[in-house]
Amino acid sequence: MSTGTSQALSPSFVPSPGPSADAAKAALRVYQKYWDAQIEAQADPQKAIGPSLKRYSTGSARTDIEATVLLFRQQGIEMRGRPVLAPRVTAVRLGDRPQVSITDCVDSSNWRPVYARNGKSALAPDQSPRVVMDSVAIVSNGRWLIETSSAHRDRTC
Repeated sequence: MSTGTSQALSPSFVPSPGPSADAAKAALRVYQKYWDAQIEAQADPQKAIGPSLKRYSTGSARTDIEATVLLFRQQGIEMRGRPVLAPRVTAVRLGDRPQVSITDCVDSSNWRPVYARNGKSALAPDQSPRVVMDSVAIVSNGRWLIETSSAHRDRTC
């Protein structure tokens, strides 16, 4: 996609047509929307976080972004550009508590933290621009939401 994001399923996990494939597709769609909300919120932390974050996330996935936006607001930092995402579904569990696991290689080479007042880099030293993210999507009140999303800064991709 021209936005630098991908919703392709991994060749290592291609569920057969049916409920598992539908769950995987729905989870990848909400994962993309979750990232869109995160990118929007971190691009201008001085603004109130829009409703999209609440619409597509819950639990620590939401509170972690809210905390980051608050920190950026306090420190005068904003994110510029867009990351390149390469999410793939690694597991689907249906039943009473449907869950889809997603692993992503987030490339933030063109998505950088800067100080809003002068545009200078606010990037932490020795931080890899490519990081593995593990996320879990769940169904809550009939909707898929991203519940957890964890960066593994010790693993590059």
